[in-house]
Amino acid sequence: MKKRNSFVLRRVLSSFSVLVILFSQGTSAFASVGEGTETGDAEASMKLGEAQEETGVVEKGEPPQTMEDQQAGDTETPSVEPPVAEVPPAVDKTILQNKISELTQVLANSSLYTSTSLSITTANQLLARGQQLLASEVVSDEEVANCVAEITNLLAKLVLRGDKGPLQALVATAAGLVETDYTAASYSVLAAALVAAQQLLNDPDAVTESLTASLNQLQSAIAGLVKTEAPKPETPKPEKPKP
Repeated sequence: MKKRNSFVLRRVLSSFSVLVILFSQGTSAFASVGEGTETGDAEASMKLGEAQEETGVVEKGEPPQTMEDQQAGDTETPSVEPPVAEVPPAVDKTILQNKISELTQVLANSSLYTSTSLSITTANQLLARGQQLLASEVVSDEEVANCVAEITNLLAKLVLRGDKGPLQALVATAAGLVETDYTAASYSVLAAALVAAQQLLNDPDAVTESLTASLNQLQSAIAGLVKTEAPKPETPKPEKPKP
């Protein structure tokens, strides 16, 4: 009986050892199979990706992205605002407008100024240019300043013609004097003053200073006249009585 039990026990232990060996080998084989499956899946995925790149087909219908596309996607493109056009400041034309008003008044009363100090042609040209600058919306400060300077220069050179009225009245008075009533020396001074005064009256550009000087000279000549003495009547001598 004891021998039989020992035999059975040995058989059980042998069977168990075989099972352990088989289990160990099966686990190793299963692990090898799993590793082969994972490696095969990776290789298949790589081949599928290469095929998709060659054919240009990507999953979900999205186009393949290049490295530049990926970099561009990572960096946000800043929005570019259109440049704002700079509006130049408006040119101040106030001074020009005032000068044009002065020049217009001068031309309206051109007879008051000497012809040598006022050129009508030049004044009209400056007036036209100034009015054009006032009407234009596109002008520079330099253009306006130059026109103002030229008008100012013209106005500064204007010379008024003198008033000939007082001299004309005095000449008329001196011309009515009788030469023989005065000494020749005193009347010769008056005669020279009259000639000078008449020349100024004939000059359209005679200025106030010249007219005033001539007026004073003529007044002095009149004041210096010396009347001639009237001959005394001869008194008859009384006759001597005859003896």
